[in-house]
Amino acid sequence: MGVMAGFIGVLIMLRPDRSAMSLAEAAVLFAAFCYACQAITARRLSGTESTLALSFWVITGPLVVSTTMLNADRWLMPDFQGWVIVTAAAVCSVLAWLGFINAYRAVSPAILAPIEYIALVAGAIAGYVIWDEVPDRWVIVGSLVIIASGIFVVYRANASEKERTESN
Repeated sequence: MGVMAGFIGVLIMLRPDRSAMSLAEAAVLFAAFCYACQAITARRLSGTESTLALSFWVITGPLVVSTTMLNADRWLMPDFQGWVIVTAAAVCSVLAWLGFINAYRAVSPAILAPIEYIALVAGAIAGYVIWDEVPDRWVIVGSLVIIASGIFVVYRANASEKERTESN
C-alpha cells in the first residue's frame, strides 16, 4: 500500500488535471518502470552475483545504449568544466548504484521504493535552488504523499520486524 501511495504521489506531481500526458512524462514513467525492474533484478541477482558484476552491467549498459543515440551533427565536445561536471556525475552515479546494490541485498525493494521516490522531491528542491523553479501545488501535494508513503512503509517494516522478533 505504501509503494502504491508513493506512486500515486508521483502521478500527482505529473499534474493529474490535464487530459493528455506528454511524451516526456510518459518517458519518465517508463524510466521509472525500468528502474523498478532493475531494482527487482538486482535484488534477485545479489545472492549469486558480486557487487562489481552487477555494477558493471548497470553502468556500462546505459553508456553503450546512449552512445549509439548520439547525433554526430549536434555533438559538442565538452570544455574542461563540462568534463569535470560529467566526471562528477559519473562518480556520483557509480557510488549511488553501489549503495543501492548493498541496500537491495539487505531489504526488499518494496521497502526501498518509497525512499527512492524522495529523489523526485530532491529534484523539485534542486529545481528551486539551481534554476529558481518554484514548485506548484501539485508538486508540493505529490511530495507530501511520497514522504508520507515512505514513512508508512518504514513504520510497517519496523512493526513487522518487531512482531517477528517477539514471536521468536
